[in-house]
Amino acid sequence: MQESLEQRLARAQAELEATEAAVARIESDLTAATQTVTSRDRSVEATVGPQGNLTGLNFLDNKYRTMSASALSAVVIETVEKARERMARKVVTAFEPLAGDISGPSGLGQLDLAQMLGVSPDEPRNARRRSAKPLHDELHEDL
Repeated sequence: MQESLEQRLARAQAELEATEAAVARIESDLTAATQTVTSRDRSVEATVGPQGNLTGLNFLDNKYRTMSASALSAVVIETVEKARERMARKVVTAFEPLAGDISGPSGLGQLDLAQMLGVSPDEPRNARRRSAKPLHDELHEDL
C-alpha cells in the first residue's frame, strides 16, 4: 500500500522538526565550546571558539623572551592554526550524524561537512604542514 500525500507530508514535517531540534541542541552545545592547543615547544597556548575565533593566547614560562620575532610569530600562527583545525573537526563530528545522505527529492546527494570546512576528521595532524615549507622560513623570507 502506498503512502498518501498527507502521510508523506506529515512524516517529512516530523523529520524536519526532529532535525531542527537536533541542530538547535548541537548549536547550543557548541556555543560554549573551546579548543586549546599548546605549541610543540610549549611556549605558546592558543584557545579558539566554535567559529575558529581566537579567544585566548598565552605565552608560557617566559620562553617568548628568548625567541626571535619571526620564530615567535611562526609558533603563534602554527598553534592558532592547529587549534582552529581541531575545532573544525569537533564541529564536523558534532554535525556528522545530521549530514549523511540528503538526496531526497532535491537530488543533492551526500553532504560532506569536512570537505566544506576544509578539514578531514581522519587527516593526521600537521599532514598539510609537512608537505609545505616550514612556516618560520616563510616569515623569515618576508622580512
